[in-house]
Amino acid sequence: KAGSKVEVSVPKRGEKKELIGHALTNAREALGRKLADTATQSRLLEGMVTTLGLPHTPKRIKVYDNSHIQGTNAVGAMIVAGPDGFMKNQYRKFNIKSQGLTPGDDYGMMREV
Repeated sequence: KAGSKVEVSVPKRGEKKELIGHALTNAREALGRKLADTATQSRLLEGMVTTLGLPHTPKRIKVYDNSHIQGTNAVGAMIVAGPDGFMKNQYRKFNIKSQGLTPGDDYGMMREV
């Protein structure tokens, strides 16, 4: 796709070889952490199935919360987790607009969200 000959070189000594070595070490460690996190998530989900008596492992868990500043500027948020951890592209923010809510009515705000 480059439109010309591409040459790939592998350094055999020196600073560039060291950099490649560090990159490989970092990649291996990152993969190890990711695999450990995934295993931990799986164990937690299996524990949920057992503890809550669920028929199967959940694919998504949604968590809702709301917040306000002394009853004003109310907002709600939803975060989502799955078997591989948090799914940040699924997060949502909600502006709470109900005028009839008592300031600080967390349950009312949650109903609107």
